[in-house]
Amino acid sequence: MDIFEKRYIKHKHKFIVGRKTALDLMLCANEILDIQRIELTTLPEWMLDKLMYNVSHHEDSKKFTPDQLDYQLYFVVSNEKSTEYYKDYLVWKDKKIYIFIEMNTGIFQTNCNYLGIDLNILRGISNADLEERNMAFKEYISFFELDDRES
Repeated sequence: MDIFEKRYIKHKHKFIVGRKTALDLMLCANEILDIQRIELTTLPEWMLDKLMYNVSHHEDSKKFTPDQLDYQLYFVVSNEKSTEYYKDYLVWKDKKIYIFIEMNTGIFQTNCNYLGIDLNILRGISNADLEERNMAFKEYISFFELDDRES
């Protein structure tokens, strides 16, 4: 039995089977946190360019033209729902947690490690990836292993 099968046995009860679309993921995020969509221009140009570059060069983006990519930016309101996340994030000048997402591919980036882990878990895994035990399966399992909040 390889390491990923051992991890699967350990975490399978927490798996969310059925991969969410970007829209569904953001709706779920809005249920557990208070998030607000904001203008992309809120971010410094160099940061926005970097985020857009990362998404546009991702494997999942290759089936879309640059004009078809729909970038959105959200920030997580700092309140009792987000306290856990505001304890662990990369501080930017305005001290906000952001979620940058491309809506066609579902590729997202955030400046909060735990939020990134939680959103990746919340997004779920497709039945096909679960059955094939492919790279997406291994990546999904790894998010559970990265979460050191559990004992």
